[in-house]
Amino acid sequence: MIVVSGYYGFRNLGDEAILQGVCEDLKAVGVAPQDICVLSGDPNYTAAMHGVRSVARMDVRGMMRLFRQTSLLLSGGGSLLQDATSRRSILYYLGVMELAHRHGVPVLVYAQGIGPVTSGLYQRWIARVCNRAVGVSVRDTASCVQLREWGCDKKITVAADVVYGLTNSGPQSEGLPQEGIVVNLRPYPGWQQHKPQWIKVLRAVAQRVGPIRFVPLGPGDADVGAALAAELADVTLLEAGDLETVRRVMGQTPVVLSMRLHGVVFAALGGAVPIAVDYDPKIRAAAAQLGIPAVPCEPTVDLVELVSQSHRRLPDMRVSLAERLCVLREKALENRELLQDVLKRG
Repeated sequence: MIVVSGYYGFRNLGDEAILQGVCEDLKAVGVAPQDICVLSGDPNYTAAMHGVRSVARMDVRGMMRLFRQTSLLLSGGGSLLQDATSRRSILYYLGVMELAHRHGVPVLVYAQGIGPVTSGLYQRWIARVCNRAVGVSVRDTASCVQLREWGCDKKITVAADVVYGLTNSGPQSEGLPQEGIVVNLRPYPGWQQHKPQWIKVLRAVAQRVGPIRFVPLGPGDADVGAALAAELADVTLLEAGDLETVRRVMGQTPVVLSMRLHGVVFAALGGAVPIAVDYDPKIRAAAAQLGIPAVPCEPTVDLVELVSQSHRRLPDMRVSLAERLCVLREKALENRELLQDVLKRG
């Protein structure tokens, strides 16, 4: 049995895409679906969506029983080891890894984005856990640098987000419409303060390039979209769908403005030009990998011109993105190679 630990079962479509990628990697190296068990906030949802076993992520006794028949704990992917969301979150993921170690279960840190972590205690704890792991892969260079600074001397595979390696994740065959933009914003500390600027800027964007479709990808996004749609006639709020629906919608629009990391990734994979809204270091890292702009959370009129330019330069920008995506797909497969090596070593 291989147990997977991450932020799963919470209807966050980016994290569910990560889990899809992790499951594809496990199956590709010969692990049967019935031998994959995911720690989830909603085990029934996870089991039905991904076709694997699943148990409640907070059931410590159940986890201890599970670890008695587990050959590997795969921790990842995603931004698990950070204390920006809350310190309880990082304590949970480190605690799961420690519990596995106490039961003699090897731990593989997989395709993770590390940080930000402000606590020196947690920084040292993360380095200690990674040094004891049977393997470590991260999704960007900045994460590797952080681990080294905190004292991790383990070999680190600098790969890419597993979502880049998903099967059938290329550009949509239906082609791109000529007008409009897809927008995704998430709740963030400055949202209420910045809301008037967002309304003003998005009104100007709609006048310049056409209608706006707001796509919620995670908890709270729909409330942000509803607030914008109440003020802007050109904003249509779409219902949160499944992964394939969201990827298709984002990939059939020339430009996607996204605050969610995997909104940026879905857009690039679908053939649109993403513009990232920089609220977190992971967004900056993804923008650097893709060679795309990252704009501040407080929007300015410069964003209107940037969206307009992206529409005009769509063919050239798609060529550049395609080249970078080829590299990222290859890098994503390095996670799978590490996994295969760990399983061979037993």
